Order: sequence, then structure tokens, then C-alpha cells
Amino acid sequence: RAGTKGRGGRGDAGASPCEGRSAIPGTRGARGGVRRGAGCSGLDAAAQVSGAERALGAAQARLKAVEANVRVAEANAHKAAQDVERYKPLLARDDIPRQLYDQAVASAEAGRASVDAQKAAVTEAQQNVLAAEKNVEQARAKVGQADATVDGAMRGQQQGKASAERPQTQTRQGTQKRAEDEQRGSKP
Repeated sequence: RAGTKGRGGRGDAGASPCEGRSAIPGTRGARGGVRRGAGCSGLDAAAQVSGAERALGAAQARLKAVEANVRVAEANAHKAAQDVERYKPLLARDDIPRQLYDQAVASAEAGRASVDAQKAAVTEAQQNVLAAEKNVEQARAKVGQADATVDGAMRGQQQGKASAERPQTQTRQGTQKRAEDEQRGSKP
């Protein structure tokens, strides 16, 4: 099947790990090919859990990085505000040019804006972590559902075997009884 597209329009590299396999022996599709059974959806669900956990880890790391950026922005804003306070008396005595003071004021305003932007990024990162946690929970629930499906399918398959064996046992018993009857009938 090299070069064909698998699920979702992706190439073979992106196809499901259970493509063409079934965890439940004897389950076949309408055309006679093995269909994806509950075991495959279990593998898919486990892969989703793994992916969701990776995404959660990335979201948590991003949150920590953004929180650190807030601290850096706050430190820079604090320094810029201190510069403004130091320059005020110097400007009043004409010890520094007005341009230097104006630059300090602009830096302080930019520092406050940077803090606000970084705090907004923290809020967004926190929401991303919550969404990633929810995705992990949902993926884990799918694993539980897939496990239940596999268990049900296996029980159904075992019940099917038992039902198929019952008529054979009854047929053997009937054949044995006829043989016994024939033997009795042929005796004088």
C-alpha cells in the first residue's frame, strides 16, 4: 500500500497504528477484509491520551515561561519607574537634558504596557492548560470506553462459540441415540 493515503488524507506514516488489524479474532467487514475492531479503537484512544498528555506538558511549560516573562517585565517596569523618579530632581536643576527624562518616562510607560501584555499571556496560558487537562480527561475516558467495548466483544465472541457448540453437542447426542436405537432394533 505504499503511496496510498490512510485515514484523514494523510500518507501511510500518519495512518492508524491498527490499520488492517483487529484485536478480536474473526471480526471481518462486509467485503471479507478484517475491519478495525474495538482493540484498534483502544490503541487509537491510548495514542490520544499520550498526545493529550504531551500537549498538557507543553501548555504547562508555556505557562511557566509566560509567568517568568511577567516577572522580567515587572522588574524592567520597576527600574524604568525608578529612573523617572531619579531624573525628576535632576531635570528641575537642569542637570540632565529634557530628552533623557522624556525617554525615561516613555520607557516606564512601555514597561507598564509590557507587564499588562505578559499578564494577559498568563491568562491565556492558564486557559490552555485547563483545556489540555480536559483533553487528557476525555482521552482517558475514551480508553475506558474502548476497554469496555473490547470486553463486551470478547464476551460476545465467547457466547457465540458456546452457542455454536450447543447444536453440535445436540447433534452428536441425537446421532448417538439413533445408533443405540438401531442397535436395539436389530437385536432379536
